[in-house]
Amino acid sequence: KKLHDLELTRMISLQTAPQIRLVQGNDTQMVEKKSFLPPGWQRLLLGTVLAALAGNILVRLIPWPERWMISYGEVQTAERMSRSYYLALTLAAAPMMEEAVFRLGIYGLLRRKLRPKAAAFLSALAFGFYHGNMIQGLYAFLLGFVLAWGYEKCPWGKYRMAVLMHAAANGAALLAFG
Repeated sequence: KKLHDLELTRMISLQTAPQIRLVQGNDTQMVEKKSFLPPGWQRLLLGTVLAALAGNILVRLIPWPERWMISYGEVQTAERMSRSYYLALTLAAAPMMEEAVFRLGIYGLLRRKLRPKAAAFLSALAFGFYHGNMIQGLYAFLLGFVLAWGYEKCPWGKYRMAVLMHAAANGAALLAFG
């Protein structure tokens, strides 16, 4: 009788444990594995798209010094490559490679030693310098902060989310400004 009662108790415990975790709010592991993207991904994408559009509007409104405009024009290579190659580079290859270096690599390493804002500042600074001229550098520096924010906010899928955010920023700029 006692062995039967113990076995019955064990079976009931195993069957009700997931429901108990759900009621207690300890269901994060169960919920997270069901989705490809982390919770709040819509807000992160919207924030990135709005930041990209605002940054591109500012780039067009600010009266930049002539030497900065010449440097900016030199790196605009869209007219020198096919449209499909440019889209693949802008919407897929660049976000994957740049996020691997700047968020997964640089931000991830800095984050182990520094607070989020300091790590975001330094990785965004590196991202800005990487873009090669003052105009794109300033824009990329600010966007780098947004991308680090998204990377930091994700409980999992950080790299995937950063790539998606980066691609969304590039896509929004392409759609709005060509």
